[in-house]
Amino acid sequence: MFYALIASLPHIQIDRDPPFSSKEYLNICSDHVSDSQLLLLNALVNNKTSCEIKNSYTNQWFNAEIQLKNAISKQRAQNRGIDAKPFIHDHANFIGFIETKVQEAFNTDNPLDLERLLDQTRWDLAEEFIGVDNYGFSKLAAYAIQLRIVNQWYDRSDEKGQTNLEDTITKNTESDSAVIKL
Repeated sequence: MFYALIASLPHIQIDRDPPFSSKEYLNICSDHVSDSQLLLLNALVNNKTSCEIKNSYTNQWFNAEIQLKNAISKQRAQNRGIDAKPFIHDHANFIGFIETKVQEAFNTDNPLDLERLLDQTRWDLAEEFIGVDNYGFSKLAAYAIQLRIVNQWYDRSDEKGQTNLEDTITKNTESDSAVIKL
């Protein structure tokens, strides 16, 4: 059990600034968890769908994430009129909630809302898989997933988007002017 560590973690929400980076989270956990647990947390914060080492929480998570990605691939393939089979990966278990939530997300007109709904689905699954392990490794694993989501949304700020757009325009205009000079 990780009572003190979990109690010290700040509350996080998707629409709030992250209290720290995923790397900092791993550093915080490194003094409290085993090497194999740290490896699992690292896989979760880096959005991997597998790891050499597994436990019951991460098995559920990896399978759910694969199912979610499969459902997204099916929706995108259907929207483009192509076969989804090459993009589908095997996974254990089936969670009907995932299919429903992905379909709801793809029924939105706004791409940002679509991404928000998909991440909310991930958030809810991460929370659900904790079960009664509120002060055990499952809670640390869920926090890793949720912190990754918070950090991703933080990186999608309007300011960063504007900066990325300006950088892209600059790069494109520089390459155009280089072609013209030739």
